[in-house]
Amino acid sequence: MRGYMASPEGSELFNRTYDEALSVALATGAQPETMLVEPIPPGWRADGIVSEGRDTWITKILTAYGDVTPSMLQDIRRGRRTEIEFINGYVVNMARHFELDAPVNAAIVETVHAITSGRLAPNPGLLAQVLQARTHK
Repeated sequence: MRGYMASPEGSELFNRTYDEALSVALATGAQPETMLVEPIPPGWRADGIVSEGRDTWITKILTAYGDVTPSMLQDIRRGRRTEIEFINGYVVNMARHFELDAPVNAAIVETVHAITSGRLAPNPGLLAQVLQARTHK
């Protein structure tokens, strides 16, 4: 995680993906629970404007999880089925249900499907491609 978060594209992708998922969770009435950090970043705004304090919040996450290989990447490397539909796919489906938009999560789902079907190979260049997703509003 630390590797891709070090790049501007990786950092932006994390922020946009997280913000979409958090907006959807809050729209459903879910009450996200505190685990490592508060689930709602300091000064969080649904419009994607990064707030003061977010860097410290992300640093706490990276301190704990920065050197862990994400489980989905482990699945891809081992040729196993990923949980993409149960994570990002769920965000996309719930966003539709609540008439919200989750274009980055949708682009992640499409990209992982392309990787697992052999049409794409995982590589850092895909971060910028996924970020091209824009809202439909």
